[in-house]
Amino acid sequence: MARKMSLSSTDICILGIVNEKPRYGYEIEKIIEHRGIRNWVDIEFSSVYNTLNRLERKGLLTSETMVDENNRSRKIYRITPEGLEKLKSEVINCLQNPVKQKSTLDLGLANLPVLSKSEILASLNMYLEELSSKKQFFEERISFFIGLGNDLALLLFERPYRLLLAEMEWLLELVKRIELDKVRLEILE
Repeated sequence: MARKMSLSSTDICILGIVNEKPRYGYEIEKIIEHRGIRNWVDIEFSSVYNTLNRLERKGLLTSETMVDENNRSRKIYRITPEGLEKLKSEVINCLQNPVKQKSTLDLGLANLPVLSKSEILASLNMYLEELSSKKQFFEERISFFIGLGNDLALLLFERPYRLLLAEMEWLLELVKRIELDKVRLEILE
């Protein structure tokens, strides 16, 4: 049975990064950027610091201020044993419980009868163009991570890439069916 996550995806992301080794806020931001984490987690630059502070207040992280070689003061965060247990629990939950993805495409499909056939086809073809652009992005990232030999990062781009390919294939078939008038576009009671 699905269990609701008690931490946000941002919380889990940051706990996971800090679990790798103690880190400071700007370093975490750079890792998020470098790994392309924003492709699957909604995380704003400013929310990194807010999240670190919140996780520390919850006792999932600790921090200490250190001075680096350039005499700059930095707050270094470490995961606590409680934070590691919470992270493990949330990761297990993420891996065991599929979540229904909400899509504005589904909303548009549900309301196709308000559009003409030409408007539908033009809109779906534009959607396909956007997917093609995303496909190129994923192919570049996948090639990059293959070159690095980073299997974990590769997995994080392979999955959405495969989903994108399946969606493109389905949409191309739908467009053909609409062009051939094989899709009933009226509302049935």
